[in-house]
Amino acid sequence: MIKLSKYSLGVGDRFAQEAEAQLRACVMAQTKGVDVIPVWNKSNREHLIVGSEPPSVYAAAEAAVKKLGWKLPWHVDADHIRLDTVDRFVSTSDFFTIDVADSIGKPAAAADANALTTADQVAAQATRLLADPKAHPAVSQFFSEWMGVDEIANAPKDPTVYPTYTPDVRDAMQQETLAFADWVMWQSDAKLGTLLTAPVSFVNQSLATIYGVSGITGDTLQQVALDPTQRAGIITQAGVMTVLGKADRSSPVLRGEFIRDSLFCQPVAPPPQNIVITPPAVMPGVSTREMFTMHSTVEPCKSCHALMDPIGFGFENYDGIGRWRTTDQGQPVDASGALTGTDIDGTFNGAVDLAHKLAQSGEVRDCVATEWFRYAMGRGESADDACALASLKQSFSASQSDIRQLLVAVTQTVTFRYRNEVTP
Repeated sequence: MIKLSKYSLGVGDRFAQEAEAQLRACVMAQTKGVDVIPVWNKSNREHLIVGSEPPSVYAAAEAAVKKLGWKLPWHVDADHIRLDTVDRFVSTSDFFTIDVADSIGKPAAAADANALTTADQVAAQATRLLADPKAHPAVSQFFSEWMGVDEIANAPKDPTVYPTYTPDVRDAMQQETLAFADWVMWQSDAKLGTLLTAPVSFVNQSLATIYGVSGITGDTLQQVALDPTQRAGIITQAGVMTVLGKADRSSPVLRGEFIRDSLFCQPVAPPPQNIVITPPAVMPGVSTREMFTMHSTVEPCKSCHALMDPIGFGFENYDGIGRWRTTDQGQPVDASGALTGTDIDGTFNGAVDLAHKLAQSGEVRDCVATEWFRYAMGRGESADDACALASLKQSFSASQSDIRQLLVAVTQTVTFRYRNEVTP
């Protein structure tokens, strides 16, 4: 689910010539302290009138973003579209505005009215849409948002600590997650286990240096096999580790909280409002693990950090931008960790070991189903969704954790197919 910022502005560019000028207005607003997010839009009718195609809007916007160095989010809206015209917009649009002008005051055509009556009809249409490559980017976007990589631009790094972390590397990290998700979903078996454990990724020349992979040239992402003792699936990707790292170090807290919240659906309560959180300062000769162990041994920190830090310590082989390391501040890395309060409790040694354990967890499988439910519905679950979620989790389990089948199963839930009756 894409979340719009506080201020957004719809901008029309009928002839795809004014995107740069329109973006400059947003840049000017930013200099005044106001972040205005541009949403370029062009209706299906406008495309027909001027003889253009939807990708031209995206291309013009992207060119303006690159030229002006725009770092904030930006979007493209498919304006005034219908079921018979939406396909052209899917691959290059974030939002879709339905055209109802021709339908006002008219009954639905008989064929259209009965096309999605039964669960089987809905499943057939969902399967058809998923088979269309134009729908794949929207699916991959889920993984980028779930892993937090869509926010990587908001995870600044200290250039004196990480001089190799350049804008090109950052952008490649974000694209890596999308490419890996696309590979899992449409080129591999779409299984949750593959997503969490495959030692495969996609790098270009810039990103290859982070992974220590040689022989990669150019800006195009290329599929590579990674060391299976160092990398396993999506959670050990450099972009994920970068987002879950501090400006000058790794962060066992952020990484542990992420696994607890996003993989087990066990959110950790925020610290009391009267607590001033001051992360321990980097000290030469003292590893990150040693620093955070010291601050999490006393209350009021101890009780909550016991849920996060023992998991996050398992990622200590990755520095603040996801590079593999065996020492930290001159000390040998200790990446041993522990899980508590889950269905796979126990110790583990490093993130690769953890990833394989997560792939066998029923609670993780259920959490993934819940995350997809939230994404599809555009909201969190409520008590009224209990039956729908239960059936979705059961379907996902029965499919041997097949994510493609999970997406179709979402359309079979009562929440998706029906709405509650509203009493005037």
